[in-house]
Amino acid sequence: MDDAEFVAALERIEARKQVLAARELALRERQRAHEQALLEEARARRAEDRSERLRREARSAEDNETARVERAALTRAISALSPKLPQEEK
Repeated sequence: MDDAEFVAALERIEARKQVLAARELALRERQRAHEQALLEEARARRAEDRSERLRREARSAEDNETARVERAALTRAISALSPKLPQEEK
């Protein structure tokens, strides 16, 4: 192998290393983009879960208040419909 063939082989090796490095960089960029998308999806899911939990808590508070008002109304209605018991004489 003469010097020209040796230099040509080194140039091919260097070119191949550059191609492989470019492919590796592209793969890493795709992987990072994929991981970023997964992270954004997880954040969105957590935000939706939090919103749903807050809606459930608000609904539960409203349901509790409605039940309290209904119990009070029923108690008043029962009291109004109950016959007044005469006071016992002492």
